This record gives sequence, C-alpha cells and structure tokens, in this order.
Amino acid sequence: MATILVVEDDPGIRDLLVELLPLEGHVVRLAVDGLDALTEVAREPPDLILSDLMMPRLDGISLRTLLIRDGHRVRLVFMSANPRLVTGLGVPIVAKPFDVPDLFATLAAALVADVG
Repeated sequence: MATILVVEDDPGIRDLLVELLPLEGHVVRLAVDGLDALTEVAREPPDLILSDLMMPRLDGISLRTLLIRDGHRVRLVFMSANPRLVTGLGVPIVAKPFDVPDLFATLAAALVADVG
C-alpha cells in the first residue's frame, strides 16, 4: 500500500482516480495544481505523485523542477493527453484517456523504482 498524491485540475479525473487507486490498496491525497501539491509534499511527503502535466498556476514540469530544487525525493508519474511533451525527462507517463491496467502497471513499476 502506498500513499499517492493525485495532482489534477479536472474534477472528473480526480474523482475517478479517488475511486480507482484504492482498488489497488493505495491511500489517495489530492491537490488541484502544482502549488497545492508543494504544500501537500511539505506537510507530509507521499510515496508517489501522480500529476497532470498541464494545470493552471503551476504545471507538472514546474512542479518537478521545484521538488528537485527543494530537495524532495519523491517518485513522480505524469499524466497527459499529449505524452510527447515530457519525453526525455526520465519520468513515466500515462496517456489520457488512460487504460486502467496500464495506469496500475505504471504506478506499480514507479513505486519499486529508485527515487530519482
């Protein structure tokens, strides 16, 4: 069981992930954008962050940059309708709309990977 911080500005996707992730035994915390995510990580670091790429206020790539700058070592998986935007970052990506088994497999692999 892992604690996953879902960072997603779309309430429908957030609600879906709140329903799906506990099916795999995960505890879900929520943030609506990257700024909220930084607050949540500072409060209590999750095991993994599942973050949308394009969000208002602070996007996923900027969130990653600030996490690294601030010394937070946390696993990160991006979600995007345009996964080509994050090639070369070394971050796993789940394409939206996502296939549930693919989502679960990507998260399981990220949870056992070394924190980068």
